[in-house]
Amino acid sequence: MKKRNIEEGKSIYLLKVTVSDWYGSIRGRPYRTLAIPGEFTLYELAEAILDVFEFDFEHGFGFYNNIKDWTTSDVRYESSTGVTTELQDSRDAAKTNVDDAFDKPKNKLLFLYDYGEEWRFVVQHTETKVSDADTKYPEIVKSYAKAPSQYDDDEEEVKEKKEAKRITNSNGRYIQTTLKF
Repeated sequence: MKKRNIEEGKSIYLLKVTVSDWYGSIRGRPYRTLAIPGEFTLYELAEAILDVFEFDFEHGFGFYNNIKDWTTSDVRYESSTGVTTELQDSRDAAKTNVDDAFDKPKNKLLFLYDYGEEWRFVVQHTETKVSDADTKYPEIVKSYAKAPSQYDDDEEEVKEKKEAKRITNSNGRYIQTTLKF
């Protein structure tokens, strides 16, 4: 994504973007904290997220308010898909600004990328600041852990990495699922 200067005094959103599993778990997973202008669209935010995680930007995506089950979200912002956008009551990510979607502090949305592979990222609004004339946005403020690879060549290795491991307590109750990366 091309970085650009923003007029001084504009709202800058600090968004923590964390790789998630299918259950919304983010503990210990790779993340990037981005500083992004509120006037950027969610389409531009998606582009920035994929850029900082070194993913190709070539698939459909959406932002959803239900972190664990995106299909039941009542708030959804999606890449333009024509008829399906109208049928699903979603808003166009290219026409929605970051400051509209993340209007409340601590607001979280699931960023789902590539509906076939279902890459999941939890995006949380952590803070709002004021833009600085000398900074080009979006900017990576913090980075934790190596980003997962979008594509793997060896099919057996892909299967192993995607295999979910269920962790139970001593009573046999499910407490956590982890995915290997």
